[in-house]
Amino acid sequence: MIAHLFRETIWYLRNEFATTLTSFLGLFLSQLVFGLYLLILLNVWALEENLRSEMTIEVFLEVELSQSEMEEVDRKIRNLPGIESVTFHTKEEALLSLKKQLGEAAIEGLGENPLPAGYSLEVEERFRDREGFEAIFNHLTSTAGIDEVIYGRSLLERLDKVKDLILYAGIIFGVMTFLAVIMVVFSSSRLLVASRITVIEVMRLLGATRFYLQAPYLFLGLFSGLLASGFSLLLLHLLFTHIARRYITMDFLPTPLLWSYLLWGALIGFLGALLSSSRYVTHKVEF
Repeated sequence: MIAHLFRETIWYLRNEFATTLTSFLGLFLSQLVFGLYLLILLNVWALEENLRSEMTIEVFLEVELSQSEMEEVDRKIRNLPGIESVTFHTKEEALLSLKKQLGEAAIEGLGENPLPAGYSLEVEERFRDREGFEAIFNHLTSTAGIDEVIYGRSLLERLDKVKDLILYAGIIFGVMTFLAVIMVVFSSSRLLVASRITVIEVMRLLGATRFYLQAPYLFLGLFSGLLASGFSLLLLHLLFTHIARRYITMDFLPTPLLWSYLLWGALIGFLGALLSSSRYVTHKVEF
């Protein structure tokens, strides 16, 4: 059986090279585009997660608070669900930070320190979505003794929109590419079957099973898909190492996803060959 598969595959590569190459190029280009999309999506998600992890909630206290009131506010903040770390800033520390940002000359005329004491809050990972930040924000703004609460709400909204746009656009484009490639592989496999229809008819009359007749086309489709995925992955890695890293810091596809990527290409090739050969190796068809 194995000898039969390799013999038929070599025959097609020698005698139907153009048709086989067309199928291979369709698979190669689709996998290349799919790989580029995965790289962009994964790195956008990583960038978004990094921005979320660095995002803090700034809390400013009312100026006229007694010591007991400040202690009560501190207790409520530290016991708030979703808070990972709490950093307290005195009025003097707030003024020193402003001085470093704006320079000594910018705050010379302020006179008495007008800045309030406050907190910088880091949020737990499970609360780093828009709903989590908003829930903490609402708790803080309803706490007596807190004058103002600031966090990057608009940045979170933009991040969510960009992520959703890339995800949905990728799904739509991926489905269209998948269908187009299936049609290319289907048509190529159909032509390969047509070139051997006489041999198939003779083998069927001699008692060859359906699997025996289909196996060479399934193997060729599987092999073409796997090979196309491998070459597209190699090209992606070359682009990634020699071009992308010169302009922007990126992460390449993780190992589990690399295997899934290769198997996905093999699956596309196999499905295209299966759809085309299922009909033509079991029914006599006039081409």
